[in-house]
Amino acid sequence: INHRFFSALSVPIRDEEQEKDERQFSALSPSLVEVLRAEFESVDINHDGKIDSSELKQLLRKRQKVFSESEILEICELFYVRNAGKGVPIDDLLEAVNSTLISDGKNKASPGGGTCAAEYYYDLNHHQWKKHELDIAVTHIEPKTFSDKVAYNSVKLARFGFDTATGWNNEITSTSKVLQRVIFLETVAAVPGMTAAIIRHFKSLRSMERDGGLINMFLEEATNERMHLLTFVTMRDPSLFFRASVIGAQFGFG
Repeated sequence: INHRFFSALSVPIRDEEQEKDERQFSALSPSLVEVLRAEFESVDINHDGKIDSSELKQLLRKRQKVFSESEILEICELFYVRNAGKGVPIDDLLEAVNSTLISDGKNKASPGGGTCAAEYYYDLNHHQWKKHELDIAVTHIEPKTFSDKVAYNSVKLARFGFDTATGWNNEITSTSKVLQRVIFLETVAAVPGMTAAIIRHFKSLRSMERDGGLINMFLEEATNERMHLLTFVTMRDPSLFFRASVIGAQFGFG
């Protein structure tokens, strides 16, 4: 997509055989840098030196012979999600274009990459674990400072409460006990995401500004944990006492 944008500008990209000297953008000729900068500045409505998704949309619509309307909307959605709804300095955009050319279009951090905003954002921020990376050893460092001891004992207290509530014993396990533990865990794990989404929602209402996509991300996390719960309850029906314990835990945790 970036290469199609360059071709629409009718300005030559720096020839690899040209004599190389020290420049800020090694893959771009000075004339192309000036053209790109002028293009960005032409849609910088508030003159803050940054380009947001709405300004980028105006820029791409000036090149409708290169981009279809659906491509423009997709690129701007990715741009909005990638930058949490905020503007990006023009120099940073030029650097992203330069990096894209150097990497032959394979740079995932460049604006407009990917096929779907959610998939692009997830892939960009989630490491793909390798088998050797999962081969870990359990270690423990004794707490030394006062804050270390407070943190350590707070975690132990929370773990003790969770183990007690779920009747867990590391030496005596069964399918029933495992299901009881994970069901209780998922009822608590689904709370933070929803709480964060509500906080972000009210913040957006008070400030009267867009959230930048984080509300949906937190809601997705809460829904993910809830679906785990609904999967596990098909394998074990919690008792009335267990359900009452869940309500109490949510009241205290939420």
